[in-house]
Amino acid sequence: AQYLVQVINPRQSSISSSIKNSADFVHRLKNVNPGLHCTLASFDVCSLFTSVPIPGALESLRHKLTLDDALSQRTQLGIDAIMELVTQHTSS
Repeated sequence: AQYLVQVINPRQSSISSSIKNSADFVHRLKNVNPGLHCTLASFDVCSLFTSVPIPGALESLRHKLTLDDALSQRTQLGIDAIMELVTQHTSS
């Protein structure tokens, strides 16, 4: 599992909506000035994971890996092999 994190994680850093940890969340909130009629909400990520459609998530991951020009610098595995490992890990 740790190997997969090292292979896949660099893709995550390019997503602007991703929050690393609670300190990052607090830092980002310092720059937020919601309007008078806005509501700020946060969600427990553990609860959200249970509703993520796995086939769609895997399809999205495959697409992101296909576009990742630096993938071969992080691993010798091909995209099919990575997807097989991820699929095995999600079903366990």
